[in-house]
Amino acid sequence: MTRKKVLLYCMGMAVTSVLLLAAAQLMLQPKYMGDVVEGNLVADYYISGYDHDVLFVGDCDCY
Repeated sequence: MTRKKVLLYCMGMAVTSVLLLAAAQLMLQPKYMGDVVEGNLVADYYISGYDHDVLFVGDCDCY
């Protein structure tokens, strides 16, 4: 392969890798890291050091 083809191949693989990693991040990022109100509520309970009597079941909270 010529030097130009090798360079284009490497650049193509780099762009493909970045796109695949970005897609994986969107799929695997925890819900509470975004702007979802319920998810932020769950994150606040984990961050705060208080003893809460709340059980989280999916996106719902049971008191």
